[in-house]
Amino acid sequence: MKLSHEQQKALDALEDVSIHGHLIDAEMEGFSNATMYSLVRKGLAMHEGDNLWRITLGGLAYQRHGIQPKQREQVKVLATREIIDQILHFIEDNPHCTVKDLHANIEAHKDTIRYHVNALRKKGLIDDGNTRPYRFTLTQPHETQQYFDPNEQRVVDYLIDRQPCARRTIAINTGIPEGTISGVLNRLRERKIVDVLINKDPGRGASFGWYLAEK
Repeated sequence: MKLSHEQQKALDALEDVSIHGHLIDAEMEGFSNATMYSLVRKGLAMHEGDNLWRITLGGLAYQRHGIQPKQREQVKVLATREIIDQILHFIEDNPHCTVKDLHANIEAHKDTIRYHVNALRKKGLIDDGNTRPYRFTLTQPHETQQYFDPNEQRVVDYLIDRQPCARRTIAINTGIPEGTISGVLNRLRERKIVDVLINKDPGRGASFGWYLAEK
């Protein structure tokens, strides 16, 4: 996919404001409707009404990683990371915010936001204040928090509600080849993200159950 100079300039502007969930007014920014709609047809932008526009997750994947919108699986992985990044940035800028606040400012379904917030809390990256409704704060500056490559992210997300699990079970359910999963788990274990429970049975030998390490 090749973009014209004007299309690329508009996409750059959309990306610049995306991290805080903001929109741009194309007319004020000097971009024509023809340019903006051409980005919509390519799956890179979305019209939000009036003259307001937003970059899509496919647009972010294209901008940051050169991934075409039609490469759905890769876009999906990066979309997940983008939503998580937006959640962390919003909490950093708005400590003690609620899920309702997050939903009002992040382009994602409320259930999706709840899922990721719960995952971030279990990983020890955010704190809920032990209040009702939950009011979230970061446990450390966003810039220093741990990021995962796509395979590591799949493993961590899978183990959140399904642990301990055998290596082969994790491989089958995450779609990561068995020849790759050992390296992924070992890297996560070295960083103290996961650990392994070894159960020695005299009759059947040892079994290994992987789980998320306590923070």
